[in-house]
Formats: sequence, structure tokens, C-alpha cells
Amino acid sequence: MPHYSPTSGLTPRCIHCGYELTGLRVDANCPECGKPIWSAPAQNESDSLAKKVQIYGVLSIILFFAFLGPLAALVAIPAFVFAKRFKLQTSDGLHASPMAVSAVKVGSRCAWITTILSIIWACGFGLFVAFGEFP
Repeated sequence: MPHYSPTSGLTPRCIHCGYELTGLRVDANCPECGKPIWSAPAQNESDSLAKKVQIYGVLSIILFFAFLGPLAALVAIPAFVFAKRFKLQTSDGLHASPMAVSAVKVGSRCAWITTILSIIWACGFGLFVAFGEFP
């Protein structure tokens, strides 16, 4: 999330609820959610799930290219599971920070890329075994 500065043209927003904070003092509370403007958001379960999705997704693609090949798709499975849990929690009304949503997108996309590459690799290997060479 970009940082606000008077010359950036970005609107300052509450990190908890997204309310526009233009004209408010930094030591004030947000008029929408009542939380202090400069406080750090509380770590909730959706944030920890988002971190897990990102870690497993990125790790799966790194392992695919490093040495595991299609076995790295096994590391992508937890990314899919945690992403599903994250989506279920946020659909039930639990607020997720924009950073958590971005982490889930990155992790899920990496996991899908690993899965697709693993399938392509396995098909190519199967063709090689069946015909002795690549067509």
C-alpha cells in the first residue's frame, strides 16, 4: 500500500477500515471505526492465513525450479487449502487488510503456476518414456 505524502496525490485512509482521513490530526481516532489513526492493525486469523498462502505458494514455485519438479506441487496444496479458508472467513464478514488480500493473490497464483508447470512436466516426461524422445 503506497504511503501518503502531501505531494503524492494519494488520499490518506484508515488502515483498519479504509475511511478517508483527510483533514484529521494524526493523534485523533478514526471517525468510522474509532481506532487510533497511528495504531498498528491487530493481527487476526485472516492475516496469518494470508501469510501461509503466500509462503506456501511462493515456496512451491521456488522448489519447482530449484530441484523438485512436479513434486513441488505437493507444497502448493497447503496454499490452496489456506486460500480457501481465507476466502471463507472473509466472506463471513471478517475484515481483511489489503495487504492480506494481496498476499493471498500472490500465493494462489504461484501455487497455480506450480501446478500447471508440474502437469506439463509430467506429460512431457510421460511422452519421453513412451516414445523414447520428445516429439
